[in-house]
Amino acid sequence: FVDIVHKVFPALHFQWLVREIKRNLPNELNFFIEARNCHRFSCAYRHQGSIRAPYIHWDLTTARVLTMEFVEGGRLDDKEYMTRNGIKPESIVSALDWLYRDMFFRRGWLHCDPHPGNVLVKATPNKPQLIMLDHGLYVDVNNQLRISYCRLWKALIDGDMPGVKQACTDMGVPDLHEIMAAVLTQRSWETIADGKLNVPRTSEEQSLITKRAMGKFFEITQVLQNVPRELIMVFKTNDLLAHVESSLGVERRESYYLSLAKECVSILGRYEAERESNLIKSYIISLQTQWVLFKLGLYQLYKMVF
Repeated sequence: FVDIVHKVFPALHFQWLVREIKRNLPNELNFFIEARNCHRFSCAYRHQGSIRAPYIHWDLTTARVLTMEFVEGGRLDDKEYMTRNGIKPESIVSALDWLYRDMFFRRGWLHCDPHPGNVLVKATPNKPQLIMLDHGLYVDVNNQLRISYCRLWKALIDGDMPGVKQACTDMGVPDLHEIMAAVLTQRSWETIADGKLNVPRTSEEQSLITKRAMGKFFEITQVLQNVPRELIMVFKTNDLLAHVESSLGVERRESYYLSLAKECVSILGRYEAERESNLIKSYIISLQTQWVLFKLGLYQLYKMVF
């Protein structure tokens, strides 16, 4: 049916949606896969006291039945629960941002369904816990895509538009870099081109984004048709995280982009140093990377104090 629609209306690209449903639905219905994902997550963050997943009862789990530990807490968007337990929404958003940066950039896989019903916030004597539920939808990210995505975000943060275009070209959308950048950041192209992602979004900009999204519907479907399929799940995850932030009344601030910049600089620096066959040049690249990270860290500290 989708192919017929595409033949009648060539500008409409929905084959990507069918591919994703066909690929992901069987995995989401196999509870052994979800149990393995949950176990992988638990092992990865076993030393993070503020992040965890429920324990799996393996002896009571099959491909059709998943038995997990019962955990209590408030929904991720339950501001009443947070207020009652003295939890600041900003701290929850910050922890969630850190977790998703760590999964994607450091570990190369991603829990792709962080809607409010799939994450619990639990008050504890020390600091609140994030409890990640529903591990049925994961994506593994290959190293080349991870590097291209790092380059894209670094270029966006630097206001480097040629770099944005090159990174988008590397990911399959050479002529739609403005659309892809807007989809990824949920900001207008003017804000992106001016390097002002750290400036809070105004109601006027939000209205402009909504209007343009409707007018650029066909181009957006083209982006989704052409990017690597892993990136579609990243877009979906980013949308869910943005919804969580909005529901908690937390705007992405400069600290978010500084942390993201540090992550990208670190990974790209390590990647370039490992690729360099000359040991002296590799060492210089590593030193340059550490110097940039040091400056970013100083600036981040300055912004926290002042």
